Amino acid sequence: MQSLKLRSSCAAGAICATLFLCSVVACGDEDGDGNETETETGDGDGDGDGDGDGDGDGDGDGDGDGDGLSPEPENDCGADPGWGEMDVGTDFKHIQARDQYGETYWLSRHCGTPVIIDVSTSWCGPCKVMAEYLSTGTTQDPFVGRGPKLREMIASDTIVWVTILTQGPEYGEASTVSDGNDWHEAFPNDKILIMTEGDIPQVEEETKIQGFPTTFVLDEEMKLAQVAGIQDGPLAVKYVVDTWGG
Repeated sequence: MQSLKLRSSCAAGAICATLFLCSVVACGDEDGDGNETETETGDGDGDGDGDGDGDGDGDGDGDGDGDGLSPEPENDCGADPGWGEMDVGTDFKHIQARDQYGETYWLSRHCGTPVIIDVSTSWCGPCKVMAEYLSTGTTQDPFVGRGPKLREMIASDTIVWVTILTQGPEYGEASTVSDGNDWHEAFPNDKILIMTEGDIPQVEEETKIQGFPTTFVLDEEMKLAQVAGIQDGPLAVKYVVDTWGG
């Protein structure tokens, strides 16, 4: 609440007293938004949630749902279909999360380009082996000889590789943007997006993952084309190389 200055009326010879009371009623434009008639809340938009975007939910993204993530941008794949059955040929959810830099990122921005989703965790050994190869190309190829072509396809934007970290360094611990940034620094590749869900994880539960890494391949229309568990990752890469590798 803001300080409210009230001046008493001054009779002849009387001393004018100034009182300071605590109130949410405005004394001019105290929050700097140019509006001197509103109830002054300190956030610049008059809704009292502290974020300044006017929607009242306090998350600062302007869409009113409280998740802090921006609304999905328009794309040629249509509206987000939500979570559904993980059957080949079905529409895949337009996952939204934070990237390694803390920015809201919608998977649907890649509509029109095949996407490989690598669901990993920070503590997963095989996930790190795969990430290190994709970063440097100098370690043993975990993709049974198709690694060089895969790296070439990622570098040329023929496909998009997205790593979703669902857990941090400790087993069962939800991942954070900091975990995503640490992963990117450990296995740098500016062509690879690292996504983390934070306090509202959905990917593990909704996709019914049995182990890590698990790979999902989406076609140009964001339909599920392949699913591969920890033992079948090379088969998913074979499908990608054979289908889009030229």
